[in-house]
Amino acid sequence: MIFYVACWTEDDGVYCCGHTHLGVRDAMDCLVPDGGSFIRANEAGIFRSLTNREFIDFLEALQRDALELAQ
Repeated sequence: MIFYVACWTEDDGVYCCGHTHLGVRDAMDCLVPDGGSFIRANEAGIFRSLTNREFIDFLEALQRDALELAQ
């Protein structure tokens, strides 16, 4: 099973939201709007960077959110 978490850094380490988001877009709800957070995937208990496809999903969700705010 793959799930996604929102992460951020502080002086003493990297932290995550602790939720098990089933999609990249869902995990984006936990991002901190200051630009200091990011999404990581967890696959078989190991955190990893997003794949190219997952990153494209992230960018498309950002674009959709921006378009919705502009309306």
